[in-house]
Amino acid sequence: MKKFYTSLLVSALAVATIFSAKAQSTNTFPVSGNVGIGITSPTYKLQVEGITRTTALSLSGRNGGYSANGFNNTIEFTGLPHAALVYNPGMWNELMFGLHSNGYFYWGTGRAASKPDFYSMELNGNTGDLRIGGRLTATSMEVNGPAVIDGGYLYTGRGAGELNRYVRLLNSYEHSSASGLMAGGMLISDSYSYANPGKNDLVVKGKIGIGTPTSRAGLEINRGNTNDLALMLSSSGPGWGSGVILENTAGAGSSYGMYVSPDGNLYLTNEKKQVANWVINQDGNFGIGTRNLDPAFKLSVNGAVRAKEVKVESNWADFVFEPDYKLRSLEEVEAHIKAHGHLPEVPTAAVVKREGVDLGKTDALLLQKIEELTLYMIEMKKEIRQLKEENQQLKGQLHR
Repeated sequence: MKKFYTSLLVSALAVATIFSAKAQSTNTFPVSGNVGIGITSPTYKLQVEGITRTTALSLSGRNGGYSANGFNNTIEFTGLPHAALVYNPGMWNELMFGLHSNGYFYWGTGRAASKPDFYSMELNGNTGDLRIGGRLTATSMEVNGPAVIDGGYLYTGRGAGELNRYVRLLNSYEHSSASGLMAGGMLISDSYSYANPGKNDLVVKGKIGIGTPTSRAGLEINRGNTNDLALMLSSSGPGWGSGVILENTAGAGSSYGMYVSPDGNLYLTNEKKQVANWVINQDGNFGIGTRNLDPAFKLSVNGAVRAKEVKVESNWADFVFEPDYKLRSLEEVEAHIKAHGHLPEVPTAAVVKREGVDLGKTDALLLQKIEELTLYMIEMKKEIRQLKEENQQLKGQLHR
């Protein structure tokens, strides 16, 4: 009996050694047939019914057929309304990439994350519309928060088609205006036939402030404590390229323009009548109602001038009363009038018509003639007094 138990113990140890060696080796499966875990009738090479966990997974093949655009169909999610790849499930930093039967891709945080069930990005697989940090709308991409393009470019599309020739920035797609531009929006375009019903390259609804956060007008530019130009208009065209228009559409409407012409002059005109109302040249000469500026005069006016007061600085005619002033005799003046038809030193009518009248010189000349006339009257009064005295003397002699 003792010998029997000894043989049985040796046999048990041998069987245990064999099973231990088998447990430490790699399991192998037949090359044909399917293997199931948790299922008795598997339909795939390896079919697992239940949760599977592995430390690493390497895929080198594909499922039957191809996916979109000929991609290998390596991983399939089937039979579910939605599925996800989840990082750190159940943890505070849980992240997910989800796919939904509605055709959307989702990136976000899981239910256990510090910000649960938040979609940081959504992509419509059917249209390519992308939402980042907001909610998906009918627009191609929506960003809810700051967006930075550092050292790159923003393109509206490819090719020279009409849709790729403008940029339209909208404040909100829900709020539309009568002109077709959204409230608070901006449109920049190099083509007019499609991009913008108002046919303007740049449309801004609201106020623009440059250098100031609180614009008090449609456009306010504040350069601060600098000598930098606030605004510059430049053109090489024949007229209005460097100009501005001031317009009031109330009633019959009025419109005036100001521009720099290739002749170097600054024009202020009636834009509708194309009449040059004011002209200023580079020498500072000013014209009203005329483009013909005489370089000898700072102001040229084609029309009447009305004023309550005009002050002219000029030389005056007090020299007439100087002791050494040579006053012409009335006989000389009479001879000059008979010969020339005007007073000495006074311009003729033809000269005045041709050259105009210098107010300062003319006023001084008229005063000169008045002062000369005064001297003639003083002289005549002396002669009259002398004649009266002589007359009285004659009368006295007659009465003796």
